[in-house]
Amino acid sequence: MPEPWAGTDAGKEEHHCTVIDMDGVKLLSRRVANSEDELLKLLSGVLDLADGGTVTWAADLKRLIQSYLGADRRAGTTGMYSGPKRSYEDDLAESAFSDITKRRSPVRRTWTPTGVVAYLRSTSFARADLFKDRHTRFESEAPALLEQHATDGVLIEDAVFDVLLARRPGGAR
Repeated sequence: MPEPWAGTDAGKEEHHCTVIDMDGVKLLSRRVANSEDELLKLLSGVLDLADGGTVTWAADLKRLIQSYLGADRRAGTTGMYSGPKRSYEDDLAESAFSDITKRRSPVRRTWTPTGVVAYLRSTSFARADLFKDRHTRFESEAPALLEQHATDGVLIEDAVFDVLLARRPGGAR
C-alpha cells in the first residue's frame, strides 16, 4: 500500500484526524474526545493503515521510552509537560493581532538510528539522567529497535508544521 498521510486538527475538547492515500482518497476520518484512551484508539487505527510504514518507528520508540520512564512527558529539569492551557490561535484572537492566517508546511526529515538516539540525549523528555541505572540498557535497545524499522540505514519522518501569521484587523495583506 502506498504511504498514507495523516493530519490532525487538535483542539482543547476534541481532535479530528483524517488519513488520505497518495491519490487523495480518504482512508479515515474520525473525531475523538481529548482523552488518552480515545487518542490511543485513534493512533492504533492510523498505525493499522500505515501497515508498517514510516509512522511506526516513532510510535515504537515512544513506547520504548515510556516503558522506562512512564507515560508522562518530561519537561525541563524537574517538571512534566501537559500541553498548553490555551491554543496560540485563541491567544492571538484575543490580542490586537486577531486577523490570523494559518500556513501548513509539510517537512520530510531523514534520520539514522544513531542520530535519533543522539537527539534524544539532548531533549528534556528523554535525557540520560532520567533513565538512571537503566540508561545503558536503553542505549542498546533503542538503536536495535530503530534498525528494525530503517531502510538502508535510514528512517523517514514526515511532519507538518503550522505557522500562524497574525496582523491587526484591516491591515494590508
